[in-house]
Amino acid sequence: MSAHAAGIVHGGAETIEAEAARLLATGAVDLTFVTPGITSARVRSDGVDHSVRVAGGRWECSCGARFGCAHLEAVALVTVPTVCDAVGIEAEP
Repeated sequence: MSAHAAGIVHGGAETIEAEAARLLATGAVDLTFVTPGITSARVRSDGVDHSVRVAGGRWECSCGARFGCAHLEAVALVTVPTVCDAVGIEAEP
């Protein structure tokens, strides 16, 4: 369900997908609130805590990126089925 194009590189040599996977693997993603309709998380990246919120199908991150955000991608990797069920859309396999 990611809104990001595969393989996009930002701020260095790491793709968004690779950074998101690294954030998950290093325990940088903390889901603070999860229901079928709303998810909130804190994602620690480069020494900064970013707030991610998903509500009603709208994804927002405090980093301000509208496209190409590894923080959103990391949260999506662990929550997409729940969020998709809540808003009635089908997740990509």
